[in-house]
Amino acid sequence: MVRFNVPMRSRRMADGFAVAFLDEAAALRAGGIRNPILLLEGAFDDTELQLASDLGLWLVVHQDEQIKMIARSRARRAACTCGSRSIRGCTAPVSRSRTPRRRTSA
Repeated sequence: MVRFNVPMRSRRMADGFAVAFLDEAAALRAGGIRNPILLLEGAFDDTELQLASDLGLWLVVHQDEQIKMIARSRARRAACTCGSRSIRGCTAPVSRSRTPRRRTSA
């Protein structure tokens, strides 16, 4: 694990930070940095995208596949009914039963 010692003065003066790798961003968050962090390499799979989301990182996008991955994760989150923030989608059990029809009065 990478460790950073960022002086308090730098934390206050910097609008944000940019790092090349996800482990560097995680180390800054673990060290108490709350400023925006730009991840220059972006995310390359759903696990990295979830961690970047959990850490509140800004991502650079290099490839069309990264755009598609982000779009898929947004669609899964939009369809979520359990309140989970997971990019992997809803963790609520899926009901396979049909919605009961309304009774109409005769």
